[in-house]
Amino acid sequence: MSTRSLLATKLWGRFQSFSGCNVAIAVIAAGFALVASGCGGGGGGAGGCGGVLKGASVKVDYPGRSLPASINNSLSSALSGTVTIKNANPGGGDLVINFNRNATAAAHTETYNMPDINTGTFNASVTLYAGANQAGAVVGTATAQDVVDCVGQSLKSVSLTANVKSVVVTPITVTVGGGTAQLVFTAKDSLNNPIVISPGSAIFKGVGVAATVTPDGIVTPVSGGTIQVTATVDGVTSANATVTVQNAAVLPHYHLYAIKPNTGYTNSIQIAGMNSSGLVVGAEKTSSTSALGFVWSKTAAANFVGSYCISVDDANGVLAQNVDAYGNITATYYYPNAGTSAGLKYPDGGVGYTPWFVFGNGSAVGGNQYWPDPSSASSTLVGPAGSTGILPAAANSSGIIVGSGHDATNSYGVYWPTPTSTGVQMQGTQGFPLAVSSDGRMVGTKGGAQDMYYWASGSAAPTMITVNNVTLIPSGVNNKGLYVGSAQDSANGYPFVGNLASGPVNLTTLCDSSVTGWTLYRAYGINDSGWIVGDALDPQGRSSGFLAIPL
Repeated sequence: MSTRSLLATKLWGRFQSFSGCNVAIAVIAAGFALVASGCGGGGGGAGGCGGVLKGASVKVDYPGRSLPASINNSLSSALSGTVTIKNANPGGGDLVINFNRNATAAAHTETYNMPDINTGTFNASVTLYAGANQAGAVVGTATAQDVVDCVGQSLKSVSLTANVKSVVVTPITVTVGGGTAQLVFTAKDSLNNPIVISPGSAIFKGVGVAATVTPDGIVTPVSGGTIQVTATVDGVTSANATVTVQNAAVLPHYHLYAIKPNTGYTNSIQIAGMNSSGLVVGAEKTSSTSALGFVWSKTAAANFVGSYCISVDDANGVLAQNVDAYGNITATYYYPNAGTSAGLKYPDGGVGYTPWFVFGNGSAVGGNQYWPDPSSASSTLVGPAGSTGILPAAANSSGIIVGSGHDATNSYGVYWPTPTSTGVQMQGTQGFPLAVSSDGRMVGTKGGAQDMYYWASGSAAPTMITVNNVTLIPSGVNNKGLYVGSAQDSANGYPFVGNLASGPVNLTTLCDSSVTGWTLYRAYGINDSGWIVGDALDPQGRSSGFLAIPL
């Protein structure tokens, strides 16, 4: 059963009872009616039935779940009830009749057999429950006099009291194209205590054109704007609550540029990163054992630097590493001015640590070490209290560092507000940040899952982003909330771009005709202008970098 139809099975509003012979109806109040009668029998005695009415049955007329707004006075929150008739049991004591609504959502009638009942006049009470089998909150009570003879019975002097005294609807925000949402309400008693009532007990109504609202509270966004919604439970209507409808996120469309450091190249290209002005760094493999780092921009020819360019800061300073034929890092350099000035060599960080991320005038981080500039010795980053290991993964130009940490039992995300701050454990189950924007937004993976996390800040709870049967590895985020990364489904890998409203979208589908013939593999970064860099095969089938710029 779907969520919607399941909710729809939990609302009822009217109770009636009839015998198989003569019929007597006594309306209690507010659409709730209780009547019982029988065929008589038992022979002889008072009234010809021996003082006992036998063979009676009770029929309950259940309306459909989620009553229309015009029927707003029923005890719609009741799923079960108990009728107690004092001293009416022929065997002595009270006569108790329990009843339950079945799971049928549509309007229908159910029949219950009554036990034998003494003739006479008796005090009767009815208790109505929010749950099945006389469980959950009491949502209404009634009292009456039950007059029974050998022909049937009827109720007099009836008084009904509902326990629901106030209703509050929770405001929500939905997005056009983002699917439906279920409204939520809270019902309270006269002491302002919440009453536990199933969600389907309310009758919802919406006023406005930005979204539609069904009686059971399903909101479908139509256009940007707001609507006002109310919920009615047992005749009590809430104050207006606002549903905000935001327009669907419109992602940019992009034009593609090839990143080719050498116009006649035939070598493999690896993109490493990009800064705020669009300067791209990476490496071109020149042989099976060597590579040449490059600094590239859309408006200038490539400048080759070092063996591997691995990071670039917003001052156009480049971090590059020399690597020997065995793949071992022999030295790390900082090249100011987009690599046009001589490189400055960092001192060894000890235990094999070398800088990996540069984030401002040569300050850098790598392993658990921080270098304030290329000429100074490194210091050790301080992890969260109790941590037994840390591993930075990214940094921004203002000095925020993000990464992971662990203790004896757990692994977790860590961020450092400054390189000299103590690391802070981040929220999110095994959430490991991999990138940070200039204003401190973060994206990363959710350990052990295909999903990714988005943090609005280092102290915020993460938003989990998921696509069915697709593994998401984010690699960049900017200060407008756009994130990029690489996705892998059962057959293909592709770069994605998205935000919290749109979700991840295949970047190829957002490119103009410039993408014709290209196969885009991965996106490595995005800057605050929305420029995206990654790697791909060009139309000639050669390894290439790409730069995607919003149109």
